[in-house]
Amino acid sequence: MAASSRGRGGAATVTAGAAVLVYTGAVAMGPVDRLVHLGPDDSTSFTADVPHRYVVENADDVAATLLVRYPRYQSGLAKARPAPDSGGRRDLD
Repeated sequence: MAASSRGRGGAATVTAGAAVLVYTGAVAMGPVDRLVHLGPDDSTSFTADVPHRYVVENADDVAATLLVRYPRYQSGLAKARPAPDSGGRRDLD
């Protein structure tokens, strides 16, 4: 997924990302302004911290593997709190 560094020897900034491998069917996905059309045995990856979509392109089912990566929670950016009816799972403010 996407990782960028700021300046030479700077700290890396990791962003949310998604990768997909399509087995059957046809799908369009990616950032809303750059959708990629995929069919069987196609794959793509994209930065997922911008508006993005997943669209099945015909009446057939799609079988695919979707891998989503989120950066580690960073202290001070948001506070974790229990979500209502979450069974203890924590959501970010």
